[in-house]
Amino acid sequence: MKNDYLTRLRYATRDAHKQVELTTNGNDLISNPNKDSYALFLLTHYLFYNEVSHQMKLANEIDGLKLEDLPKQEVIGIALLEDLEILNIRVSTIPTIYDYQSAFHALGMYYVMRGSTMGNRIIFNELSKNKNFVSWNASNFLKTSLKTATKDWTSFKNELLIYLNDNYKEIENGSLEGFQLFGKLHLKAKKSLDLIEA
Repeated sequence: MKNDYLTRLRYATRDAHKQVELTTNGNDLISNPNKDSYALFLLTHYLFYNEVSHQMKLANEIDGLKLEDLPKQEVIGIALLEDLEILNIRVSTIPTIYDYQSAFHALGMYYVMRGSTMGNRIIFNELSKNKNFVSWNASNFLKTSLKTATKDWTSFKNELLIYLNDNYKEIENGSLEGFQLFGKLHLKAKKSLDLIEA
């Protein structure tokens, strides 16, 4: 059955998912909400969004892969930039660092990007109890990703299933590298925010 491929993909990337949670300190934002950790959360997501969106643009231009889900995610990038600007973090043009490999490899990375916002409801609900977070007034990314999260995630999975059967391995490899990339960009964001020594 087609859905078996989604289950297989989820289990194949489970360890990589756990590893990136360790790298990024998982739920640290919830347990220790402060402006630095929130800025790091936003910038990491923006860098990842920028990288994966570029990959998907090339997948369309070079290999003709076009997802109906992709245009819906443009508001995510806008919301991230709005929040970063509110926190006085200026983001100039960011060069991409990952070489394009194939459309289905890019699709695997996109799967990670889409999944990375699925926990935002929990994050938003917890942070909304924090007076400092509320005072920052920088919750555009969290609110935007919540509006149609379940509906859009379901429709995206249906699109993904179209390609999984014949291109599973490429998509799995792209997903695994997507998790690794998220971890690397988290460290890059830390350096750019001077939260660790460069």
